[in-house]
Amino acid sequence: MIVFPSREEYIKKNFFELFFEEKRPDFDKFKDLDSAEMHYLVEIFNWDDSTEVLNWIVDSAGCDKGTALMIFWRSSPDYYLGKDSIDDYDKDILYLLEKIIQRFKLQNFKKSKIKYDPAEDFDVQTSISEVEAWGLPQEMFKPTRGFRPIYVGTLLKFLQKHFKTSKKRR
Repeated sequence: MIVFPSREEYIKKNFFELFFEEKRPDFDKFKDLDSAEMHYLVEIFNWDDSTEVLNWIVDSAGCDKGTALMIFWRSSPDYYLGKDSIDDYDKDILYLLEKIIQRFKLQNFKKSKIKYDPAEDFDVQTSISEVEAWGLPQEMFKPTRGFRPIYVGTLLKFLQKHFKTSKKRR
C-alpha cells in the first residue's frame, strides 16, 4: 500500500482545498483512485471543503473500513449525532455520518487492509456514552487490522527536512 509522489500531487491538485479556488471535484478523476490513495485523501482532507468527495469514498467499493472510520471519527461525530437540530450547513456531514453507521451495521465495508485506530483522532472512551444512543456497532470503536499506507512524497519531505536540520546541528 504505497502512494507515490506523483499520485500525492494528483490528489492534492484535484481534490484538496478546491473550495478556496471555487472549483468542484471531478468524479471521473476520482474513479482512478485506489484504496490507499483514498485514505491519503482523507488524511489530508480539509473539512472546509465540500463533503462530496468523502461521500464518493464512502460509496465506493474500494473504501476500506479503516478509511471509513477515519472519516467518521475525524468529523467530531459528538457534535453532529444526537442533536435535535443541526444547522443546514452541517446537514451534509450528519448525512455522511449516518451513511457510514448504516454501512457498518449492514457490514457493507468488505475491505479491511488499512490500519486505523479511532483513539488516535478521538477520545473513544469518553465518547462511548455520548454515542451509545446512536447504536453504533462496537466494531466502530476498535482499531482495524492491516497496514498503514506509505506516502512516499510525504516521507521524502520529512526526511529532507530532518536531515537538513540535523546537518545544521553538527
